[in-house]
Amino acid sequence: MTWHAPRPEPRALLAVAALVLIGAAAVTVLAVRSDRGAAPAPSGLPRQTGTAGGVEVTVTPRQVDAGAVAFELAYDTHSGALDFDPAAGSQLSIAGVVLRSTGWAGDGPGGHHREDALRFAPADAPRGQVRLQLGGLPEPAAFTRTLPG
Repeated sequence: MTWHAPRPEPRALLAVAALVLIGAAAVTVLAVRSDRGAAPAPSGLPRQTGTAGGVEVTVTPRQVDAGAVAFELAYDTHSGALDFDPAAGSQLSIAGVVLRSTGWAGDGPGGHHREDALRFAPADAPRGQVRLQLGGLPEPAAFTRTLPG
């Protein structure tokens, strides 16, 4: 005698498919909501990613105006520890005017991933080329963009 497993009813299959779709939709909605709170990057200064000595660096301009200048930085590496001060040795110039760093507000030294904001003193009506040189990395890293207007 041969035994066969019972075949699932079509309604049960439809119910399972519906639950999977609802679950996927819920995950998508949560991801979109988490992005809504993020401050948009100023027009003309999109996110940039580069590599310096095995460290991937992502720079997202958060605010570049007369009130404040801040860049969100994310460092990732698979070798070594990120045990440097991102503010030390970093320099920002806007149209040739060098701005001093007011500090790093992020993750402390160590580990393979660090992120948060590097802030600079405000610039008077910033225009022209923006050049961010990052210190502490195994190789020099600089990100350059031009402000609109």
